[in-house]
Amino acid sequence: YKDSLIPKLVKGYNKYQREKNLEFIRKCESIKNRLIEVEKELNNLIILTAKIGVSETVANKITENENEKIQLEAEYKRIINNSDYNQFVEKEIKKSFNKAKKMMKSGKLSTTKKLIEMYIEKVVVYIDYVYVVFRFHDDLVL
Repeated sequence: YKDSLIPKLVKGYNKYQREKNLEFIRKCESIKNRLIEVEKELNNLIILTAKIGVSETVANKITENENEKIQLEAEYKRIINNSDYNQFVEKEIKKSFNKAKKMMKSGKLSTTKKLIEMYIEKVVVYIDYVYVVFRFHDDLVL
């Protein structure tokens, strides 16, 4: 266990998450960009209204844009709340590793078993190597 390896681990895992969740990230960026456009249009319409007065066409367009803004914000919140995108930060990883280190030092079989169940999804042993799948999801308490 080396503290100096944690930034590399965090960077690698976050890169993996970004690649895995590329569609999610693109959707969020698309919604954010459209929200920016809608807000600019609203501001321009408000400026136009201040200059020329209120017309039915401009008022309708303002209402349309306000409704679209509300829908986009709701969609963005829904996507964020339903996503499994989880970006780790260094502090969380250090805390988790220190917890695991303490558990390993205890030397108790029950603690070691708990540690393995917490962090290891599965282990596959081949003739010339071992393949370990770690748990990286919401059920893992860091």
